[in-house]
Amino acid sequence: MNDPRTDWLCAILGCGCADISLIEHTTYCYDDVLVELAQRGCRLTLASLCNGIIWLGKKEMQEAIDQRIAELEEALIECELHMTPEYRALLTVNPEEDIKMDFNYLDMHVILESNASLYLEYLMDECEQFQDHTGFGLEGDEE
Repeated sequence: MNDPRTDWLCAILGCGCADISLIEHTTYCYDDVLVELAQRGCRLTLASLCNGIIWLGKKEMQEAIDQRIAELEEALIECELHMTPEYRALLTVNPEEDIKMDFNYLDMHVILESNASLYLEYLMDECEQFQDHTGFGLEGDEE
């Protein structure tokens, strides 16, 4: 027999009890996830909740990329350096486009669909942070 709270949550999300395990490992505050869903006009379901978690992860990764680009630009100006491979790579990646989610209620995969090698070379810490915060690892799907 299930806990009544679990049954209630499953009814709200339109899923089964086992499906709840998909979202157990996120460290994001669910208030933030719900705000993200509301801003995007999404109805609350398990699929939208998973999407909201991934959207927050993508936003966080983009913020880290933007911060690193700013640091590199400052160093380029101060030292009159040429564009580095890291700088060019960071200008190329776009988490919103590069990271895709495959969700089918049985399991979920988050895939680096584009630029996987650049993420793994220049953004490994951010990829690990994405996994820690979303509860989903990034799978490479390139080359």
